Amino acid sequence: MTGARLFALLLAIYALTAAGYLAMGDEETMFRVTRNLAGGAGLAVGRESVVLPAQLAGGFLPATPLGLDTTSAVPGVGGELYSKYGLGQSLLGLPLFAAGRLLDALWPQWPQLGPRLVLSLLNPLALAATGWLLYHTVRVLGYPAKWARWTALAFGLGSMAWPYVNTWYPQPATGFFLLLAVFSFERWRRSRAAGWLGWLGAALGAALLLRSTSAIALPGVALVLWLESRSWPERRRIAARVGLPLGGAVALTLGYNWLRFGQPLDSGYYEVAWTTPPLLGLYGLLVSSGKGVFLYTPLLLLAVGGLPVFFQQQRRLALLITLWWVAYLAFYAPYNFWTGGVNWGPRFLLPLLPVSLLPLPAILSDGRSRLAGPLFALLLALGVLIQLPAVVVDHVRYLEQQRETGDEKFYDQTLYQPGQSPILRQWASAAEVLANYGRADRRAAATQIIGAMGLPPAGSPANRVSAQRVLQTEFIRLNLPALWWAHLPLWGVSPGLAALLALPWLALLGWGAAGIWRNSA
Repeated sequence: MTGARLFALLLAIYALTAAGYLAMGDEETMFRVTRNLAGGAGLAVGRESVVLPAQLAGGFLPATPLGLDTTSAVPGVGGELYSKYGLGQSLLGLPLFAAGRLLDALWPQWPQLGPRLVLSLLNPLALAATGWLLYHTVRVLGYPAKWARWTALAFGLGSMAWPYVNTWYPQPATGFFLLLAVFSFERWRRSRAAGWLGWLGAALGAALLLRSTSAIALPGVALVLWLESRSWPERRRIAARVGLPLGGAVALTLGYNWLRFGQPLDSGYYEVAWTTPPLLGLYGLLVSSGKGVFLYTPLLLLAVGGLPVFFQQQRRLALLITLWWVAYLAFYAPYNFWTGGVNWGPRFLLPLLPVSLLPLPAILSDGRSRLAGPLFALLLALGVLIQLPAVVVDHVRYLEQQRETGDEKFYDQTLYQPGQSPILRQWASAAEVLANYGRADRRAAATQIIGAMGLPPAGSPANRVSAQRVLQTEFIRLNLPALWWAHLPLWGVSPGLAALLALPWLALLGWGAAGIWRNSA
């Protein structure tokens, strides 16, 4: 029951702090694949070049017209434009898209608003499920329920994962499936029940469908399975059980590539290169002021401190986590897009966060370090404070403000100059947006701007609507709280209806919090 209460608590918090929109570029591209699959419209998604008009009054951005590409699609079969991203996120979105279409009847003047609102719950669901699974993984490892609860809450609220409820990136779901692979491995290792090997292969296959780069996690899994097996016949059985679902995911990926780009091994990533000096990439990913994972998730410092104890107690799992970090850093440190783009923290390392916090219960329950508990509390509080402003307001506003200074190196400055770090600057940006939103005249002006954005030209009626939503969404991202219930009334939805939609989540929050409190007492 504790796991269910944790899931309810995290899901309610995430749902109430979700943005309710899908951003341009990667997210819009994957959304169109979901939309097309649901409507039988093929795989081509198109791309429109649109302009967000300058907002010269009311404290709104941009100050100068901002040109945008609605999707990140690339040319493929038949000269059409296709998504270059994995199929997994779009497939996971299909049930939510179907539910969201029912909401469109509530606001017929804004088609596609309902599906986008409901689809924005995918990452809250994935992250809440990750917290739930993290709790159960810690319990399987033999640690007390108290520390299992706190580890799950630490990931859910004290890590850089929380602001990703405002995105539709596939990394949260990828992290869930990598954790499921670890959970399945440990259940198999302890029970030798062959069914867990199937779950292990399915989890790895799902991660591969979400992000083809998840393949870099496979050698580590293969090694620990090899070390844990006892004979060649057993190794062949393990390979068959893990390989069957994993092979299905590989086949689906290759077929998807062939349908889009005419070649099974062509994924559409034509701009990929490994041109970053590796040491610079390592510095950037780990400790830089703008993207360092240890700054965005301070609890990782304590987790690293707990590794010696964890190695003594969970040798195979500690080896697997270490191998995954080596593989991810070796792959992404020299990658030309190692930053992950306009996102909170090092996005490409996000899938490793859940498993990386597993040493926490080891050091917290060890008893030999009196400082572990106070350090955990301090770093958890610091982590929550770091995430909060990026949850409430999309940090793209701060980056747009830096762009408008005219300095061509503005983005590098946010990466490497501590005084320009988003961690420090996001609080001021959030305060500015909340102050504007608190004024009735600014909300009225925002409502007028959203309503005045017309349908841009596009190759299909569905894409015209999508392009309009992209423009409206980018204005919201720059100028309004990233809370769906706060900006939904600006679309013309009655505040009463917005409150009614939020009510079930408040009830779920109370149920989850009450259960956690009773179990902790």
